[in-house]
Amino acid sequence: MPSTTDQKTYWLKGIDNETRNKALKLVLSIAEKLKDPSGIEKIVMAPDNVSLAGNLNPWDPITLSHGFPGTILLFGELDRQFPDSGFDLVAHNHLVEVQKVIERQGVNSISMFGGITGVAYATLYISHNYERYSRFLQVLNNFILMQLEKILNEPEKELGVHPLKYDVIQGMTGIGRYLIENTKHKENHEALKKILTYFVDMASDIEVNGEKVPGWYVSKANQLLEKDRIMFPEGNFNCGLAHGIPGPLSFMALSIQKGIEIPGQREAVLKITNWLMKWKQVDSGWPSRLSFQEVATSKISHSYPKRQGWCYGDPGVARSIYLAGKALGDTAAIRSAVGAYQDIIVEPKEEWELVSPTFCHGRAGLLQMLIRMAKDEENQISVQSIVELVHYIEESYDPNAPFGFRDIESNGEKSHQLNKAGLLEGVTGVLLPLLSLSSVEEPWWDGAFLLS
Repeated sequence: MPSTTDQKTYWLKGIDNETRNKALKLVLSIAEKLKDPSGIEKIVMAPDNVSLAGNLNPWDPITLSHGFPGTILLFGELDRQFPDSGFDLVAHNHLVEVQKVIERQGVNSISMFGGITGVAYATLYISHNYERYSRFLQVLNNFILMQLEKILNEPEKELGVHPLKYDVIQGMTGIGRYLIENTKHKENHEALKKILTYFVDMASDIEVNGEKVPGWYVSKANQLLEKDRIMFPEGNFNCGLAHGIPGPLSFMALSIQKGIEIPGQREAVLKITNWLMKWKQVDSGWPSRLSFQEVATSKISHSYPKRQGWCYGDPGVARSIYLAGKALGDTAAIRSAVGAYQDIIVEPKEEWELVSPTFCHGRAGLLQMLIRMAKDEENQISVQSIVELVHYIEESYDPNAPFGFRDIESNGEKSHQLNKAGLLEGVTGVLLPLLSLSSVEEPWWDGAFLLS
């Protein structure tokens, strides 16, 4: 059984060995329960393990969000840290299951979290720098490029943009992040430039109802949720990292850092960064959404629930601003982002509204973002705050739960605990941040979340 040693030099410094070892021991014990692909599916597909929304089991085997690509990333990271422990074979077995499902039912998406791009990203992670699965990766890559071209050529049905076309979860931001990681192929560079062109154009102002507003305006018809269509009858501007403008901002900033740049990109990054910094509220941080009228009048009139998560909340927005600041050498943006994190870690944890231990809207997402900020800005983010958050996550551990951690869903009237295996809302999204503590080399699995 692998274990940490006091002699290791970790990529994240300052964490005490007791915290590292406890977290690793927990990860390894849960990983044992996740080795058997059929066992995972049986647990998640249990008749009583259904979501409050839609009454469905939280399982889709070929998606990064709710399926085997998440477990593949987990065992890929374990193999990276402990290369002689057989974790690569476990990851291979899970990938075989993905291939079986694809052969049996095909695919209906190329998105990062709901489609083939997530499969490609996870496969790339276990490929040992393309030494393994090169043929499979090439097939996936070709398919992604072919379908991406169709998406890019789709005309906009409404004024502005649709989140599912551009966002991290389903859209071109997530797809582009995979392409950044896989620039081995020349054609991927060209595809990246096309996505960047779309985003630069999106940053231009458009006229809506006689007002000049940013081009990332989302019309009423393009709202993701029916309640948003009711709340924002004239449309809105999404400020969350998962579905809003911080996602393209992170993508464009990361592209600059990787040396992938087109004319107007830096100007677009600066414009979005300044726009987001303008809307930060002193007492409540960044709103999850802004109405058309709020942007048109430059005055906030809505009150929004606050949650310090990845999908929506200050940590995700601040991380995107930080990456933009680093790409542009913008010290004001960097200070703003670091200050936002310093404010978060001094808040009582009850005010974070992070009930679930999972990544998307829970504690694990905040942990990984804090880890990234602490690594990038030594002495600016308290390492002790990371240790305390690790303990906060460990409080949610249930030895009687099939996967140790459950996601907690709520519909406003009642809450429900679910066994999930995926990266977005499942146990793999909890374990991977905990594994970051024991890593000697910098992990890159969190690139899927546009954090690095």
